[in-house]
Formats: sequence, C-alpha cells, structure tokens
Amino acid sequence: MLIVEKYIPSGKSFFRRGFFLLFILPFSLFAQDVHFSMSEFSPIIQNPGSTGDFRGDWRVANIHRRQWSTLGVPWLTTSIGYDHQFYMKKDRFSAGAVIMNDKSGTGELTANAFVLSGAYHKKINSEHFSMGINLSYFNKSLTWKSLSFGDQWNDAAGYFDNNLPTGETFAKDATHFFNFDWGATWHHKWEKFSAGAGFAQYHLNKPKESFFQSENRLRIRNHFQIWALYPLSEKIDLIPETHYSFDIKASEVVTGCKAWFRLPENNYRLDEISAGVLIRNGIRRNFDAIIITTGFRTRGWTIGLAYDVNVSGLSVATNSFGAIEIGLIYTGISTWLEKFTVPCDRY
Repeated sequence: MLIVEKYIPSGKSFFRRGFFLLFILPFSLFAQDVHFSMSEFSPIIQNPGSTGDFRGDWRVANIHRRQWSTLGVPWLTTSIGYDHQFYMKKDRFSAGAVIMNDKSGTGELTANAFVLSGAYHKKINSEHFSMGINLSYFNKSLTWKSLSFGDQWNDAAGYFDNNLPTGETFAKDATHFFNFDWGATWHHKWEKFSAGAGFAQYHLNKPKESFFQSENRLRIRNHFQIWALYPLSEKIDLIPETHYSFDIKASEVVTGCKAWFRLPENNYRLDEISAGVLIRNGIRRNFDAIIITTGFRTRGWTIGLAYDVNVSGLSVATNSFGAIEIGLIYTGISTWLEKFTVPCDRY
C-alpha cells in the first residue's frame, strides 16, 4: 500500500479501481503498518512489553480483519501468536512468536511477517513493570499485472485495459527486510481500582522498504496506551482505554470504553460477556470510524467481535461498512505460586 501510493508516479498510474483509493482514501493508520481495532487480540504486535503480560503459563492469540469488501477486493489481515512464561524466584521472563499475513487491494500487495518477541517482568509490591523487544522479518510482494496505468486507457472501450502494453518499468515485484521494535508497560492495582499504561516504538532500525531503486525507509512510529479497570458493581467492570500512535507525518487516536458483565451459572458455560464502543480519529485527517465491540469469556477462552462503521469521506463508496474483526485467545492455567508460606513449629 505505501509503495504503490508513494512511488508510482501520480498522473501516470493508478489502480483499475484504485485512483479513488490512492488519492482520496483516508488511510486507516499509516501505510507502513497493519493495525487492528481489537488490539488486545494482537498483544505482541501492539507492544513488545505485553509479551507474557497475562495470568497463565501460556497463551495463543489469533485475530482476523476483513476491510473494505464493498470496494471490490477486500483487504485481509490475519495474525496468530503464542507466548510462554519462564518463571524465576520473584520475576519472570516471557518469550513469544507471531506469524502475520496482510493482503491489500487490487494490486495484491501481500506482506508476510515472522516475529520473535521477548519480555522481562518485574513486580514490586502492587506495581508491575515489563520491557520487551520484537525482532521481525518481513517479505512483501506486489502483482504488477493486476494494476492499470495511464497509457493503458482504452478510448474505444472506455476503461483501463491492463492487457495493453505500458511504458512503465519495474525494478522488482518483491522486497524483504528485518525490523526491530521495543516497548514497555506498567500497571498498578489498588484496592478496588486498576490502571495501566504502555509505550512502544516501531522500526527503530528504519528498514529500507521499496519495490524501486530508492532509499525509502520506514519512519519510527510511537505508540502510547492507557487503560483503567473500575468495578461499577460486583458484576460489572468498566474499562476505558485510549491508544495514540504517531510519527513525523501521521497520527491516530483510538479511544472508548468497554464493559464486562459477570454472568450467573448457565447452560452455555459463559463466565462473562462484553459490549463496547470506540472511535478512531486521524487528528491530522478526518474522523474515520466508530467501532462497536462485543465478546465473551468461558473457561480460559476469550472471543471478541468488532465492527467498524466507516464515517469518513470514503463512506459514500463503502456504504459505511469499514471492517469486521474476529479474535480468539486461549490462556493456559498458571502454575506460578506468587505467595507461599513455610510452616514451622512453635516453641
């Protein structure tokens, strides 16, 4: 997406369906990165410090996003990750891995990534700190034959015909690079209230990413997150959250609130259900989407569903349908004894 938009000369070339997409479309985040509305289902990608930041011995997290299907060719993103705890006396180390696939638009711009992650966790009284790193390998490819260019306009037919010859020349149809991210998290639990925050930076090594003979390098992107958990009652927890991402030329904020409702014993074996509303705002561009979420928890499983209602200028073409996501997490039980006592005789 980034390479096509930035490096095919404007005025000469555009997608068969893509002039509108490339030059009018307000991109959801930055062209260089995928993102999810339910970021909790891709914790390692969101913040390397979140690797192992859960209560349990191991975790599998999976999420799938389908975006802009009403425009013809949907944009599909899938991520599946695994992380595991390694316990020490008082602290712990966590390691994980993620496989991700992203396929965008008519040009079949495909990105495959493999991520290795590690984080160290330190607990001091009620304070929990973590710091982690991600080492990634990305492979990206583009199907040039699926694109149409200015000199392929067929006057007789009245449309672009990519079977016609073109004077465009392409250096390559695939590129690859290594990437380095880092992140840290903090959270604290009071008697009836919990809160946390995180900070991460992506593309610290500024990897070169281009299908052309150019020095295009990914900019460092910064990400802040803050959240709280407030129990409204014995059966309802309220969780407001805000995520803010930015680099030199682009920024985005996702903010809103979710509520989890604890259920009485039932035949469906559901422990909790949730409902939430968030908004995505580009800050330096127009208002993007309203995100409606729901989900449930049962015996180690967490399942989530999100629907992005597109409210930007693109809504005329999408009929307000932005994206749909489904996420799945399974967490293994914890075998770590955080507190223990040694019995002794009295004298």
